[in-house]
Amino acid sequence: MHISIAGPLERASAEAAVALAREHRLSRVGYVSGSTVDEHNRWFPMVAQTLLAEQAVDASGVAWTIFRPTWPFETLARFVREGRATVIGKHPTP
Repeated sequence: MHISIAGPLERASAEAAVALAREHRLSRVGYVSGSTVDEHNRWFPMVAQTLLAEQAVDASGVAWTIFRPTWPFETLARFVREGRATVIGKHPTP
């Protein structure tokens, strides 16, 4: 099972997902976290939710892998405005 969700329901969603993983005897759970998710950043509400979700995955009793990418795929849509992608940096093709 792979879990990739963000927002105020992140913890509850992770808890529900790992409960289903246990119920269906899945062998592994994958979870997308973030590179800045750390106890030192818990003061930030989104990080706090993600840490709680990570804890739910860890406590599930199911083997797990937590991915902490710098730019999760879900954020790509934030770089599109009015149908055009925002490209950062110098590129040989305008």
